[in-house]
Amino acid sequence: MLMQKIFDRYVNYVWLVLGCALNLFVGMRWNVPVAAWLAPIFLIRFFRSQDKWYKALPAIPLFILMAFVKFHGGWDLSIVGEIGFAIVLIIPMLITLYLDRAFARRDGFLATLVYPSVYTALEYFIGLSPIGTSLSIAVSQFDSQPLIQLASVTGIWGISFLIGWFASVMNALWEKDFAVKEALGPVFLFAASFILVFSFGGLRLVLLRPEVETVR
Repeated sequence: MLMQKIFDRYVNYVWLVLGCALNLFVGMRWNVPVAAWLAPIFLIRFFRSQDKWYKALPAIPLFILMAFVKFHGGWDLSIVGEIGFAIVLIIPMLITLYLDRAFARRDGFLATLVYPSVYTALEYFIGLSPIGTSLSIAVSQFDSQPLIQLASVTGIWGISFLIGWFASVMNALWEKDFAVKEALGPVFLFAASFILVFSFGGLRLVLLRPEVETVR
């Protein structure tokens, strides 16, 4: 029993490190589209697994390091400026993860909407600032032509919401030991939405293809 508790305690830090490592490949210097879908799964898992809010605080220095490495050289800033920017940059992420952790104890479909809703709302307000939408997670999905067609209906915020929703639903499934029947509602609704989005995008690419030649 003691060994199991020790294992459960420290394996959570594996999810934290893995989530941060994947986040390095979301936009900016390097971009691997699938990393945007996977990174928040592990970060949510780490925060939800902490029984006290302060036990998630070790994530902060790792988040700052992640943000610094990710954006180093991206702007004409001094090292001190880049560190300060990295600190500011992780604030929305921390707010989202802590709010998700607070409401994750509630079971059911609505609990899976907390993370994507808060994350998307914060992204939207950041987009109104001079920084613009360059830091949006949706930007990382530019190569997925069917997916980005969703922006014609919801703006890029729909893409951000879908990515965050996937991470939240996967955690709901994880908490049920991946027994789909135990989390059937959230899984079904997300899967149906995901299929609908990609079907719409695929049809739009086929049916609304430009009739005249275009120049890149």
